[in-house]
Amino acid sequence: MKLTHEKIIIVLYVITLITAISSRTVNNLYFAAMLILALSAVKFFLVFFQFMDMKHANSFWKAFIIVFLVGFTGAVSIILNL
Repeated sequence: MKLTHEKIIIVLYVITLITAISSRTVNNLYFAAMLILALSAVKFFLVFFQFMDMKHANSFWKAFIIVFLVGFTGAVSIILNL
């Protein structure tokens, strides 16, 4: 199934709504921060591969972005756990 721009935009809106609702309703601050961080990473991947047209880019850039985002997300989660 091909993901069109409209479907991706709808998914991005839904993720944004989930983030906004969870920031107000979740009582555990660590869990809320991890949820928001994970959803932000998913949003970044969707925007990166769909709208920046990186599906057809060099494998180096794909791997670099994936490693960077995993490292950044891991570092932030470690800092939040302290």
